[in-house]
Amino acid sequence: MVEPIKRKTLWSVLRNCLRASLALWTVFVGVVLLWAVARETLTVEQMARVQARSAFEKDAVYRQWVASHGGVYVPVSEKTPPSPYLSDVDERDITTPSGRALTLVNPPYMTRQVHEMALQLHGLRGHITSLDPIRPANAGDEWETKALKALEQGEMEVSSVEELDNARHMRLMRPLITTEACLKCHAEYGNKVGDLRGGISVSVPMAPLQTAAREHIATLALGHGLIWLLGMGAITIGGLHLRRFARLRDWAKEQSGDHYGRDRRGTRQKPR
Repeated sequence: MVEPIKRKTLWSVLRNCLRASLALWTVFVGVVLLWAVARETLTVEQMARVQARSAFEKDAVYRQWVASHGGVYVPVSEKTPPSPYLSDVDERDITTPSGRALTLVNPPYMTRQVHEMALQLHGLRGHITSLDPIRPANAGDEWETKALKALEQGEMEVSSVEELDNARHMRLMRPLITTEACLKCHAEYGNKVGDLRGGISVSVPMAPLQTAAREHIATLALGHGLIWLLGMGAITIGGLHLRRFARLRDWAKEQSGDHYGRDRRGTRQKPR
């Protein structure tokens, strides 16, 4: 009874190969899905970093424009009172011929107000900061202090995803370099052209980008799931065809004169 033992071993090998193929396909699809999810996470961080850079660059352009004009005059109001840090600047406060009181707004003053408006409208946080701030409110938090020290060491940008007010934010800081236009207000503090005066910190909330990313990841998971099912079906069907082919081959051998496949009455058995 050698033939039945050989036949049993053949089916065992086929079953093992089929199971191994199904397992490898599952692992392959799973790894590809994990790679796609990791890429999506990196893309979210890159998009947040791009937004932070864009916000900084707009701040830098506004500051440069205001500085190039030596500051701008705006009506005195509760939100824009005369700055005590500009008290030594000539003509900080002027009056129009009609009697309207105006006060000088320099780049830092303008930037602070723009940051407050951006936070209210879009949730974007901005902060002018320095290791030696003239205005106490410009002192940096722990992350900003580390970033400022890195800028002092020559870094041109510092960024990372951090917790801020119980929410994840992309935080980015770039340096503020003293220019000729800055000396109108900062010369008295010993600043010179080219000095590092501090930095502007920008914080972009990650929540909106992560929500969009989760929707994309769900679509990726669905697509990979369908591909996995198709692959599983194809492997299974292929295995069934291979099994039938093997049985037909054994049956053909029996028909050609092999007597091991007969029943008790000696009748040849056709494989089912």
